[in-house]
Amino acid sequence: MIFLLLSAEVAVVKWGDGEPWNTIEAGIKKIVEADVFSLDRGKKGVPNLQNYKVVIARGWQTVEKVLSAFSGNVVGAGILPEDNLKKEKRLCGVYLVPSFMDQLALLREFLPGVKKIGVVFNIDKSSSMMKNFEAAATNLGISCEKATAQTPGQVNIALKFMKEIDAFFMVPDEVVLQDASFKFILMASYGNLFPVYGVTREYVKAGALFSLSPDYMDMGEKAGNMAKKILGGSKPSSLGKVYPRGEVVINLRIAEKLGVDIPRSVMSKAKEVFK
Repeated sequence: MIFLLLSAEVAVVKWGDGEPWNTIEAGIKKIVEADVFSLDRGKKGVPNLQNYKVVIARGWQTVEKVLSAFSGNVVGAGILPEDNLKKEKRLCGVYLVPSFMDQLALLREFLPGVKKIGVVFNIDKSSSMMKNFEAAATNLGISCEKATAQTPGQVNIALKFMKEIDAFFMVPDEVVLQDASFKFILMASYGNLFPVYGVTREYVKAGALFSLSPDYMDMGEKAGNMAKKILGGSKPSSLGKVYPRGEVVINLRIAEKLGVDIPRSVMSKAKEVFK
């Protein structure tokens, strides 16, 4: 009989290397010792994790894969607010983005005249998320022009009908987050001169105007603390899902391209500015 010798009670399963994943991992390891495994972007199956007490799925791409392969408790670091994940009692963790109210408050401050924003989402997975998003937008006096899509091609079609929006808001939806979808979003933004609110700093760096991006170290630390509490006897259902701190990120080049004046109050809060 072969016994697997573990150096830790916690495993981290990651989607890839580089940033922001390395910062999330560093945050986790500040709190709890963990063995780290890579999915190699899906080319290899999920490793055998059954001997671990807790698995931290690092990145939204890994959460469902780990839940399918591991029968124990899972902590997500960068969870999407999808309908099916809300029902999973053995999953707790940290959302990919700060709260919608905080994100939309930044949008309102950055673009004081904003009245209508465009939003695309996958209705099969993100319908309840959109209800929460719309409630937050309504509370700030912002209306939403919504469209549903299940492929990047459908995102492209939806964007062609969004002619009178003041901005496009990227919500944390797996269809919207795909590279092909983002390319279509940027094409529409530059063609129709409306700014794009990016989900994270990576999208701002690539061409969105601004974001209240997650603090990835904070995300890792919060995920590590949840894993530590589970080792101490807490149930994932009692820990729930929490939001990471946000950091203001701005792309000055895109602001100039679109003719957007950035309020001083926003610039003073910026953690990172791309030029």
